[in-house]
Amino acid sequence: MKRQGTIVEQKFVTRALEKGLDVSTPVGDYKPYDFIVQSGDGLLHKIQVKSSEIVRRMCHTNKTYYKIIVAKGCNRKVAYTKSEVDFFACYVDKTWYIIPITAVRGKKALNLYPHRPNVDGIYEGYKNGWDVLRK
Repeated sequence: MKRQGTIVEQKFVTRALEKGLDVSTPVGDYKPYDFIVQSGDGLLHKIQVKSSEIVRRMCHTNKTYYKIIVAKGCNRKVAYTKSEVDFFACYVDKTWYIIPITAVRGKKALNLYPHRPNVDGIYEGYKNGWDVLRK
């Protein structure tokens, strides 16, 4: 699990650099965010990277989705706050979602549908949404 998280974090850094963004890493792993991304106008954004490789099935249908946990803690999950994180960078099925914490609204998990192009999920508008980090 830890190895997978490290791999996805490195994919995030690579993709952000390819997109022309500057990325910084905090020293230690005690901060609630994984990276700081500096936008073109100098704003700093706190990024928490999340991923999942597990495809889930909806009850009573064959429709599938990825569930991303956007909360902290091991036994008792607690939602991140606006003071801790600005964006979640979620990686599933070779697809990035750049989701502002304001869109998550205190939820502890998100359902994403990268493999289903016609799905109108709540977070599908954030698919490959790197431009939001440039503002």
